Amino acid sequence: MDRRHVEERRNRVSSKATMPGTAVGFGRTGMVYTHGGGYQNSQSPNNDFSDWVGQDRKFIAVNANYRLGLLGFWNSVGSPNEGEDGNVGLLDGRFTVEWVVKHISKFGGDPHNIAISGQSGGGGAIMNQLVLYDGKGYSFQKAIPRSIQRAGAVKIADLTPRNDAFAKSVNCTDSAATKTGAAKQLKCMRAVSAEAIRLAALNFAATAKDPNGFPWPGWLPSVDGRSLTDQPVRLFRNGKIAKVPVIAGHVTDEVARLAPPQSNFTQVVNSAVGTLITPALRARFEQIYPAAIPGNNYSYNTNTPQDFLHRQWAFSDDNQAKCSSSMVVHAYSKANLVNFQFVFDAPQPGYPVYESATHSSDNYFLQNATAMMNATEALVAHDWRAYVSSFIRHNDPNVEKLSTAPLWRQSSNDYRYEPQLVISERIGASANLSAPTNSGMQLKDIAEWDRCMFHLSEDVIQHTLQ
Repeated sequence: MDRRHVEERRNRVSSKATMPGTAVGFGRTGMVYTHGGGYQNSQSPNNDFSDWVGQDRKFIAVNANYRLGLLGFWNSVGSPNEGEDGNVGLLDGRFTVEWVVKHISKFGGDPHNIAISGQSGGGGAIMNQLVLYDGKGYSFQKAIPRSIQRAGAVKIADLTPRNDAFAKSVNCTDSAATKTGAAKQLKCMRAVSAEAIRLAALNFAATAKDPNGFPWPGWLPSVDGRSLTDQPVRLFRNGKIAKVPVIAGHVTDEVARLAPPQSNFTQVVNSAVGTLITPALRARFEQIYPAAIPGNNYSYNTNTPQDFLHRQWAFSDDNQAKCSSSMVVHAYSKANLVNFQFVFDAPQPGYPVYESATHSSDNYFLQNATAMMNATEALVAHDWRAYVSSFIRHNDPNVEKLSTAPLWRQSSNDYRYEPQLVISERIGASANLSAPTNSGMQLKDIAEWDRCMFHLSEDVIQHTLQ
């Protein structure tokens, strides 16, 4: 395939488009992809869809850069005081879609058939796009948030002590506690070079503590009352969502190779949901995720993790990607909007089939060249790509799925009857089998459903701010 990349430099961000080298007519779908990295790092060149685009030849992939860290999520009270919105990193994503709508027809694309997609921090960005401006003013027609990072969305007024502390580190001494001070602080910050801000932010995140000795809130999407009017969980719960079809899902074991080991369960809870939770709420988490049973390494027929590490993983998986997917599909089912849910259970290429699928495993099957995969891995990649390609073109993953792939059923309004597609690799599969992968439909486990309802409850999010 002859790859052609088109790059447009804007004031602060850039995008890269990848399209088939051989024309197959006009009207191709556009997929705008937002990279992960926890809203702090990475960049669009790290995600290469050329192998997938070259095989499919019916869509255009656009990789979007956006402002990260402090530069994307400074979120000072001074901004709304000046009539500006916060969360400019998210607004970069929205601007990218508007740019694609304006220009994609020049490359054979359909401006009225645009999908947005992202994974990890990018999945969190797509989640936020669905509730940005209370679900209004969007230019995309469908969305695919994967392995959603759901962080605490602090009100920007509550970020003033953090912002004051950082501003002082770059010699901007006015406090944003007053309107005049906020304006002076912003003016001073704008005079500091972007590189100086970046380096100071890295040092601040690594060393600075609040008056209680805890790390300050991170540079993340916040409730500014304009772009985000409330915590995302509440916005989804109240139906303030973009009215588009969605696919949402996660891998089997999100944090197995991601989360650093913690010394005790209190530290696990604090690192995941913050230090504002009450002792009663922490005790409830202790009940839901009980300590391992001594002498019972596998905890058969119980909901008890086999050891402390698995207890940590179970809690963190639920609090982040697993329950975030449930949050999205519940809101879309309640609104009678098209939605599909998945669990990706194939380990990244090169790992044994019996290994678990960990964070970003699904990315490898969309981005890596299938020529570099073994036979069973390539079969999973072809299945997964066909589902996603079908969805971004037709709002339905089944229209152009492979004939051997199972039917992917929509999520249900009966929340305790929650179908999800499990994408899995078959041990010893071959291209001659009628079912070349081990993928199939299942119902979400009732215990997981109940745990997620607790994580998404008002009792929890009023403390976690998620």
